[in-house]
Amino acid sequence: MARFIATLSLLLAVNLICSASTACAENVRFPADAGVIDVTHPPYAAAGDGKTDDTAALQKALTDHPSGNRIIYLPNGTYLVSDTLRWPTGRPGSGDDCKRVILQGQSRLGTIIRLKDNCPGFDKPLADPRYKRPTGKGVIWTGQAPAQRFRNAVRNLTIDTGKGNAGACGLKFIANNSGCVRSVLIRSGDSQGVNGLDLGYTNEQGPCLIKDVQVEGFDYGIYSWGHVDSVTLNDIRVANQRKAGIINVNQVFSIERFQSANTVPALVNKSGDGVVTLIGAELSTPGEASKEPAVVNNGVMYARAVKTRGYARAILNAAGTKTNADGPTVTEFSSHDVLSLFDSPPGGLKLPVKATPEPPWDPPDQWVSPLEFGGKPGDKIDDTAAIQRAVDSGKSTVYLPNGVWIVQGELRLRGKMRRLIGCEGTIKGKGVIRVADGDAPVVVIERIEVMYSPIGIRHESKRTLVISSCRLGRNDNMCYEGTGGGDLFVEDVCGDPWVFRDQNVWARQINPESKKETKITATRSRVWLLGLKTESDAAAVEATGGAVEVCGAFIYANTGTPKGPLFVLRDAAFSATMGEYVIRKQPFRQLVVETRGGRTRTLEFGQAPRRGGGSKWSLFSGHTR
Repeated sequence: MARFIATLSLLLAVNLICSASTACAENVRFPADAGVIDVTHPPYAAAGDGKTDDTAALQKALTDHPSGNRIIYLPNGTYLVSDTLRWPTGRPGSGDDCKRVILQGQSRLGTIIRLKDNCPGFDKPLADPRYKRPTGKGVIWTGQAPAQRFRNAVRNLTIDTGKGNAGACGLKFIANNSGCVRSVLIRSGDSQGVNGLDLGYTNEQGPCLIKDVQVEGFDYGIYSWGHVDSVTLNDIRVANQRKAGIINVNQVFSIERFQSANTVPALVNKSGDGVVTLIGAELSTPGEASKEPAVVNNGVMYARAVKTRGYARAILNAAGTKTNADGPTVTEFSSHDVLSLFDSPPGGLKLPVKATPEPPWDPPDQWVSPLEFGGKPGDKIDDTAAIQRAVDSGKSTVYLPNGVWIVQGELRLRGKMRRLIGCEGTIKGKGVIRVADGDAPVVVIERIEVMYSPIGIRHESKRTLVISSCRLGRNDNMCYEGTGGGDLFVEDVCGDPWVFRDQNVWARQINPESKKETKITATRSRVWLLGLKTESDAAAVEATGGAVEVCGAFIYANTGTPKGPLFVLRDAAFSATMGEYVIRKQPFRQLVVETRGGRTRTLEFGQAPRRGGGSKWSLFSGHTR
């Protein structure tokens, strides 16, 4: 059995490390003037040779840049550490604590942060008597509640907990509103350790995106806890865990493309308020019959396209209808009775799902910045013209060196440019970014923070647009408006409101928080959302015609008494999985207002199961398909 698991794990690792379009050939490099902090350069001079203890060098690079949206960059190498790398706390009382820090490797397999074998302090699990959560000492620790850990990220590297470190956690991660763990491998040298990716060591986790992440070993591959906020997971692989591949306690958890090679359950939704959406999974255990279920559900769960092999059953369901899914293949599963207002099939919309396009990462000689055309960050002078000249220069990647850039006019993305990357910097002003026609079929806007400025994006082309790891502003009461019909992909983005017209949209971790305007308005559009998180009192989605599928929504009733409905449907096809949590005043009283063929019906508070003072459901179906 051990040989089978090792072989299966190896095959899983090789197959899935290369599954993303750029993973096997990734080589993330930045131009010298991008404002990136290279830990191998003075004053840090990390060795990265696998022999020198680089703890002090790496920690100093982190500590020197609190809340600065700075990329702490690790070129390929093995960085040996003997203590926890901790996010900087900044100046006392400044609000700089543990946020806007990005730990970036050159490549997942080439950049390795490795804990020393038998390292003091990592020898045994830590006690958590208040909540009795499994926890340990992290190789990397990124902060804790309250939910102010904006834009934290760990990218393109491996975390290795070494051998003889039974109390180790690979990565203790928190991010809020936007933030991510992307293209990361977390492994134990001897399968020991508490959690690979620990999302449950603190409350108020998320919203955040966990994408293209693999965990090998530990008691639990991924552990999450807490009613607030939510986690979106995409392309996740776990193997060789000792207790469970993924365990979720009360969190709203939305998962797409999940693979597990384990003798223990692949996924456990442990508690009644846990809301799990699972879209597409392959869950395997050794060839002899196992007595374990592949998935254990004690809360709210919607699942589809789940394939299992070797387990006693696919889903053991102790909640809702208490009806199991015996498997081995689960076409569609709902833990509770499906809610509807009109005659609708007892299933989700099952809209076609597309992966986010990933244009190649260009070498630095194909990058150009507005510095070459007179622009300068931080001087409070309008940089629109300089950025436009960079766009029109013929280079494929336009980068904004880290700092604050001013955009007061219209910036048109056109020509040969296919990527606008902010190097985690900031844009301010009253301008607008227009996505116009051009040579590149896919345009990417990524790693930019629009800091409380009226700057919006107008998508006026049929070209595909990807918006990734951004905090957007708003212009004319919108952060994004689609008018040209081009497809839109959203990943790990906070901003509001969104306006879709005659579009196809795929979003993974989208966080609109409008207080007055409807957060997402979709007209004659086909919209697929994995991980929708909202705040405040305005409607989350208003759809007229078209189709909207919400695969996991966390509704945070945290500001007042909602006067209107949560979801508004006008002759639109709709399905959703949802969990609400109320921290102040009242939950949404009108959950769904649906108009079909001239008749209007309302799903009221109290007609759905309760969660955290609000509502929850495994599936609402409002369509005729």
